[in-house]
Amino acid sequence: MARLTTASVLTYLLTVWLVDGPIDLTGALTALLVDQASASTSPRMGIVRVGAVLTGVLVAVVLSSWVGL
Repeated sequence: MARLTTASVLTYLLTVWLVDGPIDLTGALTALLVDQASASTSPRMGIVRVGAVLTGVLVAVVLSSWVGL
């Protein structure tokens, strides 16, 4: 639980520091998803999970901008 909380909080703080304007929770949610799955898997599968999550986020962003959600 502490590992997941730490990953999410650190990425949220990094987002606040790097991004001007409205705060986006995509980075924190991505860290939560990746860290949750990578605890019992190999580093290679962790990298695959990062790619899958980033692809899903990109598809969601493109779709929401196209449809206008």
